[in-house]
Amino acid sequence: MLPTCSLLIFQSKITTPISTSLSKKTPRETLLSLYSSCTCYVTTERALGGGLPQMEMMSMGKPVISINWGGCTEFMNDSNSFLIAPEQELEPVHYKLQKTRPGLYLGHKWAKVTKQSVR
Repeated sequence: MLPTCSLLIFQSKITTPISTSLSKKTPRETLLSLYSSCTCYVTTERALGGGLPQMEMMSMGKPVISINWGGCTEFMNDSNSFLIAPEQELEPVHYKLQKTRPGLYLGHKWAKVTKQSVR
């Protein structure tokens, strides 16, 4: 399976976060409804380009937790978001992305994020 975009939804009446993964094209209205139901957006996605989901959530006044990597660093910083520090070394882009989208990912590397750095 290709990497997906993940949302962690925190609702005040529950104690366990609900995680939602989106792996296919989703209508904008559905996305906005999902964003509105969240109290926090958490992602370790490394192939979002400009960080549009982070920007959309921040524009709705939602806290965002994301890795300190890529296009989102143009508008995210320690004063307006929670940034996860990637490891010093880079790792190869997921092999399925290299295979299915060689023009974008073949031979490329991206930030390495460990479960420990997210916790």
